[in-house]
Amino acid sequence: PQEIGVYRAAQKQVERVTLQTLIDGSQPSNLALEDGDVIFVPKSGIAEFGYFTRQLAAGLSLMTVISVFGK
Repeated sequence: PQEIGVYRAAQKQVERVTLQTLIDGSQPSNLALEDGDVIFVPKSGIAEFGYFTRQLAAGLSLMTVISVFGK
């Protein structure tokens, strides 16, 4: 993802931060998390594929157990 969002519950606002500025330290101030903060990170195509394969693996495992114990 290019950008993440930090929802500041105390201020009731979302602070958008470019991910690259967090990595390379070019952001002028340090982003310190506070109690109640929520971090939003958008999904990527790889994350969607990972979710799909985990669901598929769980289904195949269940089918394997049924076929082994069903005999």
